[in-house]
Amino acid sequence: MATEERGMVRVWRSDGGRFEQYDGVAYQGRTVLDVLVDIQSHYDPTLAFPVSCRRGLCGGCRIKVNGLEVPACRTPAGREMTLEPVSRERVLRDLVVRPRKPPVCLVLTGPPASGKSTVARGVLKAVDGRVALINGDQVAHLIYKCIYSGAQLDLKYRNIRSLAANFITRDYDLIIDDFFKRTADWEGLLAHLAAMQARTLTVRLTAPEDVLLDRNRLRAADEFLPAGRVLALAELERQNKLRADLVLNTAGRDEAEIISLLSSRFLLLAGATREERKKEQAVVAGDPRLQYHKRCFGPLMGNSCSAVPEDAARGGEANAVE
Repeated sequence: MATEERGMVRVWRSDGGRFEQYDGVAYQGRTVLDVLVDIQSHYDPTLAFPVSCRRGLCGGCRIKVNGLEVPACRTPAGREMTLEPVSRERVLRDLVVRPRKPPVCLVLTGPPASGKSTVARGVLKAVDGRVALINGDQVAHLIYKCIYSGAQLDLKYRNIRSLAANFITRDYDLIIDDFFKRTADWEGLLAHLAAMQARTLTVRLTAPEDVLLDRNRLRAADEFLPAGRVLALAELERQNKLRADLVLNTAGRDEAEIISLLSSRFLLLAGATREERKKEQAVVAGDPRLQYHKRCFGPLMGNSCSAVPEDAARGGEANAVE
């Protein structure tokens, strides 16, 4: 009688962020999913891994096998395998990952001294959590002291889009703060975020010219701009008339009030997603023998955009606040 061939399997475990090795695992004529079930049944009952239709139709059991992302239920097992989750940033437990939720992105624009950076930092502090701030000036100054040409602007916005994509793929929400001199850059960034399924809130901050000049005079030396430059950029901003969900005149308005307003809008967009994540994590933490099944979390995976007011959703009418 032929002896059943056995192999070695290394499985990434979320407890401690390590690989655990299982030797003598039967693999011949089995799928990777069969091997995982065998390990859970005979070696380690605490192992968690995704299970769904078992027919290779839904993709719910996808994991990485020797570095390649494949459906575990349709992939033949091999003598030596290294198994890991498709994304360690979204791990619930072991090989089980949280389904990617739409990221939330607040995009602020406005002329110099309109309060963009101050508001962006305030919202970042208020919303807390896994949120990244991208400041357009800082991105530009990584390469140029000053931007003089369209080619330099092109590079700046390629870098901003690249940073946004990197953060989103790592499950960060975003706040982007910049003065968009060209309508095409604004529209290009929003199209890029839409392609990544972001729930985006766009805001234009404005103020009368005399207010902008007064604020500019109070700026630190490295942020101060000549008065003519401030007025020219303010006029350019008016001419561009960038389409935004909210237009806020910051003159005479309390800074804390604006930060509170935008923070609440941001959290409204992000809130349902965060609650879904907490519920999923609680379910996983409470079941030491969890075999993740998509249907288990069906009610938690719906799109929560219906809870967002129309004026806070992309494509809604601009809500001007004077």
